[in-house]
Amino acid sequence: MKKRGSSLDYHTIFDISQASARAAMVWEIIPLLTIIPGLIGWGLKRDSSDIKTIAKASAFKLFSGFAFLASLVGLAGSIKEHHRLQKQLQDGSYQVVEGTVQDFVPVPPEGHALGSFQVGATTFHYGYGGLGNIGFESEFDRGGYIRDGVHVRITYDNQRILRVEVR
Repeated sequence: MKKRGSSLDYHTIFDISQASARAAMVWEIIPLLTIIPGLIGWGLKRDSSDIKTIAKASAFKLFSGFAFLASLVGLAGSIKEHHRLQKQLQDGSYQVVEGTVQDFVPVPPEGHALGSFQVGATTFHYGYGGLGNIGFESEFDRGGYIRDGVHVRITYDNQRILRVEVR
């Protein structure tokens, strides 16, 4: 999609209203993984009358139950935050900064740290979705859209990137 602004052509590379709730996907997988210790506990308890085995089985099931509930809360929170950011973009309650990208630091290949860049006096941090990081993700830095010297227009709220347009 192209936008016209200040007689410059922009190409939208990210728009939260068009993006899926990728961070929520992590929370969708975690509940499934947390069931595994519960299944182990259920299997242990079934075939034993030993008090230590029964205690281990109960601990596995208890852990699994708490982890499952916590991940459901995380899933609900991620989905809620994603929809809140989409609504902010729709309602026009955001800030816009336009300028040249400076001090670009990509997310490292292992993805365990945030990337960052600066436009004007505003610094942005971004990463691979994951726990609680909703908004612009680093998939675009691998393709070369965001790098030092590129002219961008960033729509954001409280450092959460809602839209990225490049010239």
